[in-house]
Amino acid sequence: MHVLRLPDVVSCDPDVRPFPSSSEYGEWDTLPADPPEHELDLTNEDVLDALKRRERIKADWYADLNYPHGVWPPESIEQNPDLAEAWRNWFLRRSWQGIKFINGCLRIWSQESQQQQAA
Repeated sequence: MHVLRLPDVVSCDPDVRPFPSSSEYGEWDTLPADPPEHELDLTNEDVLDALKRRERIKADWYADLNYPHGVWPPESIEQNPDLAEAWRNWFLRRSWQGIKFINGCLRIWSQESQQQQAA
């Protein structure tokens, strides 16, 4: 069975976000709240597109909840529990922040549409 081997020195690309600190672990284990559907302008094409994109990112988030189980060999997880948890939280944070950003866009675009329709 393949065991994950890590280099002694891991160089990071400065454009890649660093791993979350261990004190942040768990912050992204619950999805941010979606705006209520009655507040969304479902006639706005940007809103509809963003809803589709948000659902794809949510699917990624759900898949990452159990990461690295099913991806890494169990021996690798046992040998590198801190690294496994760091990667899990790195992926969860990425999806969580994307969902939160889209939810903000949905609110703004819906409010703008409603203001334009009222004018």
